[in-house]
Amino acid sequence: MTGGLRNTGVRRPQGISRVQLTFNIGLENNPLNTDQILELFGALVNESRTSKFSVVGHRLDMSEYEGNPGRTLIVRVSTSVGSLSLLNGFVKALCSWMTQDSIAYKQDGSETGVLVYNVNHVGDKQEFNGEYFIEL
Repeated sequence: MTGGLRNTGVRRPQGISRVQLTFNIGLENNPLNTDQILELFGALVNESRTSKFSVVGHRLDMSEYEGNPGRTLIVRVSTSVGSLSLLNGFVKALCSWMTQDSIAYKQDGSETGVLVYNVNHVGDKQEFNGEYFIEL
């Protein structure tokens, strides 16, 4: 895939410095509230101390995880993260900080997305399933 971040549905077109991604973040066992999560996205910086994410929209919705209903924060960000491994590293850190088993995200306009698991996750890992993904 030319100009892409690999074969995951997340791609960075050539000549475009930022892309928009939408994240689904569970809130039921999350120690952070909505405002703290939004601030956390802005606090993620690269080695040159420039912000990697700018929140461009968010809302709350209800979802289901392992048969249990729960609140979900849907966050859309603009990002300049240029590699899939770096992006997934940021998302793994978010999983740890927010005590999430996993966080799903996808690039706006893409049919597929990515499900990133916490490094401490034990057990089966699922593939991204768009039927469960909530759009902004």
